[in-house]
Amino acid sequence: MISHVLGLTFVCRDNDITDVIDETFTTTEERFGEIVTIELKPGGADIPVTQENKKDYVGAIVEYRISKRVNEQFDAFMAGFSELIPQDLINVFDERELELLIGGMSEIDVYVTFPCPFVIFLLTTTHVYQ
Repeated sequence: MISHVLGLTFVCRDNDITDVIDETFTTTEERFGEIVTIELKPGGADIPVTQENKKDYVGAIVEYRISKRVNEQFDAFMAGFSELIPQDLINVFDERELELLIGGMSEIDVYVTFPCPFVIFLLTTTHVYQ
């Protein structure tokens, strides 16, 4: 599933990639209009992707794109969050409780949250027209 989302389906399947894919253990991304090459492992620019190591390559791409790419931003977020709420106060909650505290309920009852006075008036009174 993850490999499909990342466009690596051909590499992941039992396809022989010999003489088909010319990649190394690097990836590229755009940063402020400039294309930057990132090594997925030390010396990755000199390590070709082969049939034997293609699963390692896919694993390295997935790890980079899902966790390492946003690591700097996540660390900055956590530093700012920890300034607002001390870590020892957060540790008492599990991830679901913390999500509920931060984001609130995922389902909102519109009639309870935003009651319309006119509708309530109509439902609670009767009018007799002569």
